[in-house]
Amino acid sequence: MHSGVNAYGCCAGPMQFSLVGSPSTWDSYGVDGDHDGRVSPYDPTDAIPAAARYLRAPRDYRAALFAYNHADWYVNEVLAKAAQYRGNHRTVIAGGGGPKLDSARAVLDSDRVTLTPIQRSDLRSGQIDERVVATLAWIARRHSVAINALKSDHLYYTVDGNVSNHSFGRAMDIDIVDHEICRGTRTGRCAQLVRELAAVKGPLRSTELIYCWDPDGADPRGFARADHCDHIHVGFDG
Repeated sequence: MHSGVNAYGCCAGPMQFSLVGSPSTWDSYGVDGDHDGRVSPYDPTDAIPAAARYLRAPRDYRAALFAYNHADWYVNEVLAKAAQYRGNHRTVIAGGGGPKLDSARAVLDSDRVTLTPIQRSDLRSGQIDERVVATLAWIARRHSVAINALKSDHLYYTVDGNVSNHSFGRAMDIDIVDHEICRGTRTGRCAQLVRELAAVKGPLRSTELIYCWDPDGADPRGFARADHCDHIHVGFDG
């Protein structure tokens, strides 16, 4: 289509920008992508950069996509396609034996990570921060674990009233390590994993490492909470 709008009477072009209102969404975000002096919602070389401008660097990709098209099926489809485009290759950003950026597929295919269907959906649709994915893939090479909470199965707010890193896909809770239920003790498999996570260096060291006791002394990134004695919380700030 090189003119007019869709059947809903609002949107046009390959990226379906709204032409309704003054200013319209296209008026606000249109881009001359090929620098030919024309800005057209029907021209992919203009419309695609304009869509990137509209959706650039959101804190919550799901919310941004839903604002673009109020349909959960659409949001899930776009996030799944984005995860597919990312592919299986990731750049190593932490040396030694520490976590490396990895794909969600490595986690989903692992028989050492127990996930619920909703957690699998979060991973497949690209909602989980790649640092969490990398850490989980690294853990799975050393231990078997069960995930208690990831994103969609965790409350939006913490008990203190703050927005949880879970709500952005930046945290996970582990409640079983090598078939041992976490109980907050200083010995055993859960305690071992907490200490291994505290020893990680570089950008993939979690900024929230919480258990029943402080795993790394003076380092403020790890701390104790009585309400975390039954699980290990591993989170990353934005």
